[in-house]
Amino acid sequence: MPTTWMSSYSSLRPANCSEQLAEAQRDDKRAYVRATKDGWSADELRKLGLENAAASRRRSATRKTANEDPVNA
Repeated sequence: MPTTWMSSYSSLRPANCSEQLAEAQRDDKRAYVRATKDGWSADELRKLGLENAAASRRRSATRKTANEDPVNA
């Protein structure tokens, strides 16, 4: 049976994309852990575009300062 654009499009559904993203993130984390066990430094891996997922999540989180906190205002 010939492949139609609809059958190709079905693999791009948002649920499927989020699953693929989660799988890619797990693969990146595994690669990072393996590389650090093999002796690569975090700086070397960062230069190659591979960062520790936990570190990047912490860095991207916004934090309130004392001036922004309504309790201390």
